[in-house]
Amino acid sequence: MKTLLFLSLALFSSIAMAGNFSTHCQEIEELYSHEQQANTTPAALQDIEQAYDLFCRQSHMNGSVLYYRHRGLATKGFNLDNTTLYYPNGSVLIEQDADGNTVMYYPTGEMISSEAGDVIADLIYGSERKASKIEPLYKAQHAKCAPGCTYVSWGIWGDADHKKRPSCHNSGEAIDIPAIKCGKTTSKALTKKFDAYVTCMRKKFQVLYKVKDHYGHAHIQIPNCKKIKLK
Repeated sequence: MKTLLFLSLALFSSIAMAGNFSTHCQEIEELYSHEQQANTTPAALQDIEQAYDLFCRQSHMNGSVLYYRHRGLATKGFNLDNTTLYYPNGSVLIEQDADGNTVMYYPTGEMISSEAGDVIADLIYGSERKASKIEPLYKAQHAKCAPGCTYVSWGIWGDADHKKRPSCHNSGEAIDIPAIKCGKTTSKALTKKFDAYVTCMRKKFQVLYKVKDHYGHAHIQIPNCKKIKLK
């Protein structure tokens, strides 16, 4: 009897998992297909490919915590509401904005936005996608503080925890940055190069760094931004 029950449970689990892929596979596939044909760096394309393989070629139980082969976090809750998906390099792939809309990023940390005339954004969102308030301001200052470098983003829009408390992430006026990449060198938080980068960022923004809960990244926000709560 116990054997029969075990087999029944195993069968139910396999049925529940069958064909259970990410709800964002269409968006990820559009990004992957386009970047295969574009002048994308091998490292960035590999990050997209690994994300596509994990979320859209492999089946998972809803609510599962997923990791990449090197143990980097992929998502805290597969296919749950307001869940965030990450690339293998730790940068955000997909998150939800304050209105519950999907927001996508390149592996470099740059947000995919049709306001920037992005072909991918038009394919995925149509022409109505609006950018966050901080994105163009941050990118302009980033170009001054780290010319020729890219950045890793932990996202702009507030996750489920942020939405429960007043935060500038909920108004799209803050971004979390754990590292910058210059050539083949990645400078993470607490390194001299990253510290210098933060010092430069402070000329334009308010920054939380090397304080409680902000040792592994810099929280960068627009001065006098709107700290709102959504839940």
